[in-house]
Amino acid sequence: MKNNQDLKRSLFILLILILAANFVLFLVNGFFVWQLFLAPPPQTPTPIVDVDAAVQGTQQAFELTQTQLAALTLMAAPSETIQPTPEISATPEEVTATPTETPTLTPTQNQESLLDDGYYTVRPGDTVQSIAAVFGIADTALRTANQMAGDTILAGQKIYVPEPDAGTSWAYDFSDLPKPQLFSQRYIPPNDPAPRITLYVNPAQYPANAEAELFSLHLDALSSVESWYQELSPGSFDLYVAGTLFEQDHLIRSASYADAGMVFIVFDGSGTPTELFRLVTYETARFYGERVLGTADSPLLKEGAAMYIAQEKAALIDTSVPSLRRYCIAYLNDGILPTLSDSDLRWESESGDMVNFHTAGCFYDFLYQQTSIDVMKQLYSSGNYEALLGRTLAELNDEFQTWLMEVPEQQHLQPVGFAQMVLDLAEEYRSFMPDFDGSAAHLEIYGALDQARTHLLLFSMTEAQVQLTRARQLIANQQ
Repeated sequence: MKNNQDLKRSLFILLILILAANFVLFLVNGFFVWQLFLAPPPQTPTPIVDVDAAVQGTQQAFELTQTQLAALTLMAAPSETIQPTPEISATPEEVTATPTETPTLTPTQNQESLLDDGYYTVRPGDTVQSIAAVFGIADTALRTANQMAGDTILAGQKIYVPEPDAGTSWAYDFSDLPKPQLFSQRYIPPNDPAPRITLYVNPAQYPANAEAELFSLHLDALSSVESWYQELSPGSFDLYVAGTLFEQDHLIRSASYADAGMVFIVFDGSGTPTELFRLVTYETARFYGERVLGTADSPLLKEGAAMYIAQEKAALIDTSVPSLRRYCIAYLNDGILPTLSDSDLRWESESGDMVNFHTAGCFYDFLYQQTSIDVMKQLYSSGNYEALLGRTLAELNDEFQTWLMEVPEQQHLQPVGFAQMVLDLAEEYRSFMPDFDGSAAHLEIYGALDQARTHLLLFSMTEAQVQLTRARQLIANQQ
């Protein structure tokens, strides 16, 4: 009897132990399930980066100056800010207001408190119209007082505000090329005593009160070109920014002399801030090509490379800028796309020969899509299409037209009449500019043509037609 009781007690203890073991196993399994599926991820402390040490260490490791490092990384020298995903600012802040922007000025503000010795410092959101309204003067009076041919102003720029009804006038004086002695005012950036670009302006012209903004814009343009070619431009160069056109009988807004290390740009208020950056990048690319890659084999390669790089970089900062392909598809569809092997193509000015310049840029894009930047750099000075690409220029021209029909932009409908309006506008430029004398009446015509061009290249056909019609009427009134 006693033995049976002992046996029952042993079995009962064993059962308790088994249940306890199962309970422990249940807890262990539950813990692992929680860790795998339910537990929040462990918090990793955010590393603290010593930015100064990072920048200086990179400079020492690769034996780069601060400015060289800035150019290679597209940082605006002498900034030492490193971000995981840097946002590149390629131009000074654009201040031509869009319909959704609210100008920073109101007519009720104290006028005198806004001026410094007669000058107003442009703020983001300001326009020529909003500034004129605050000070009770006409738009034309503000433009005349500052020798402006258009409405483009840059944040930080100083604008002279004349007295109401002061009757301010100025004599238009063409900026000869190349005469650096006319540009006596030199700008030295405060944080870079040995800059890669030395900026000069004429103290009596419009750019004289926008030196810092123009210097920053040109440095960004140079960095953009160098990043495209993946090679720094050696040494430094002199930049001359004029407030008037360079020649009386041509619409020349930029020029460069690689051997002399000189670049000339017009900043007269025409165009838009994005257009100004595109123009600066275009001329910088032409200067870089001649200095780094050698003398271009042909205008087709020289202008094509500059047009393509400038348009691509401008599109990065302004999504409204179309690709050159869209222009060229319209030219092809309307039967005006030029034959690139034609040696008689004219390359006098972009405004007067828009179709040729645009097509050259498209052709450069076509060639680049098939090769590499290294091959394009060799082609620039040699022009040896057969050796580098295995086809003649005539054969490549045929392939180029086929390529245009196949690119995605072909799916976008081009505005009706775009190609014809390009031809009409170019003809107006070519017929008007030989007579341009810088008078108030001619500046109004020049401004209307410029606005027509700006709208047209953004496919704003209605606005372009309005300005082209206005220019024609003004021209007719002069006859």
